[in-house]
Amino acid sequence: MPDAGVARRRGAGIVFMANATDCVPKPAQRAGEIIGRAVVVDGRPDGPVVCRDILAEDAPNHPADDVSAVPNRDDDVDSWHRIALTYRPTASGPTRRCVAFPMPIRALVGKAARILGLNIESKLDVLPTNNSFDIELRNRFQYLEDTSLAKRRISELTQSLVPCSAKSFSKIRLGNLNDGGYVCIDDFTNIAAALSLGISDDVSWDLEIANRSIRVAQYDHTVDAPQAGHPAFLFFKQKIGSAEDGGITIAEIIARHQIVDEASAILKIDIEHAEWNVFDQTTDDTLSHFAQIIGEFHGFDEVLDDDWFDRAKRIFARLGKQFGLVHVHGNNCAAQLVLDNMLFPRSLELTFANRGRYALVESQEYFPGPLDAPNDPKKPDCGLGQFRYCFGARA
Repeated sequence: MPDAGVARRRGAGIVFMANATDCVPKPAQRAGEIIGRAVVVDGRPDGPVVCRDILAEDAPNHPADDVSAVPNRDDDVDSWHRIALTYRPTASGPTRRCVAFPMPIRALVGKAARILGLNIESKLDVLPTNNSFDIELRNRFQYLEDTSLAKRRISELTQSLVPCSAKSFSKIRLGNLNDGGYVCIDDFTNIAAALSLGISDDVSWDLEIANRSIRVAQYDHTVDAPQAGHPAFLFFKQKIGSAEDGGITIAEIIARHQIVDEASAILKIDIEHAEWNVFDQTTDDTLSHFAQIIGEFHGFDEVLDDDWFDRAKRIFARLGKQFGLVHVHGNNCAAQLVLDNMLFPRSLELTFANRGRYALVESQEYFPGPLDAPNDPKKPDCGLGQFRYCFGARA
């Protein structure tokens, strides 16, 4: 097992140190003498919990009568879903106080403390809001008003999103290395067209599809033209929606481009929260025309809203009838939701494959995978484990 210093360098993020009130500085102990216990807790799905003895030669040097949290500046704050907690007991006595714990790690500190037999959760303080380090954490992590309900609802939504793999097919990444790139099944045989709904200033995915001799119908009402051209591009400055909101539906787009066969087109959609209404009004018959659906689904921070949750549950259930989830990636640009000792992205990039075209089996892979890259290259990617969240009973 790693020594305490190695644990910190590997991303532990916080070293928690606890002493008894009657502790006084002691002469240096002999090498090899056990003077305490340490635990490293990883809050990611399937994250490890590592316990070890603290030896005299690797004990941290800290005040003898205090409990403190010390940020490890070698770690990015995104790594704070993982902490190292170190306890150096002496003869007896309770801990005196705990200071300066940023909110995103309180649950992990409590979990680690319970493993070590410490009762300290009620003593945890929070960094003041004018602390720049805490402000940075607030930009990276978001707390919801009712964590218990949020956990139950996330658990219910993800029960419809069990990752699968397609037999006899591998996956490929198309588009940019970071934001704008998507992972899908590497299969474009007999694909008549691709719909790219929402292109903004990035057509890197569209270009890779077009270079496979597939026509790409692009729709975006926020730009006048794609940033780059290709003979296979067909651009329409139109909003995706319905006639009531001045837009065009997916069914109307399919009819316009004469996509008639089942599983003969690919849909890529990233329209900044509008995807929910679009999918909610799209019928099973319309969806059946797609071999793969690649979309960014935004707004999971609204999971406590009853209407949002009911609609999301309805959409994922509808997709699940004809499609299986073959890839998931968390967008790291926005703050992640803190669900006790787990994090969940506010936006997910999901790739679905048509069950009529592919033989799908449940996957045991971990996300992010080797084809993934963070949307924001300045921040670590979102760790999703095997994307199985089972927090408890249904909402």
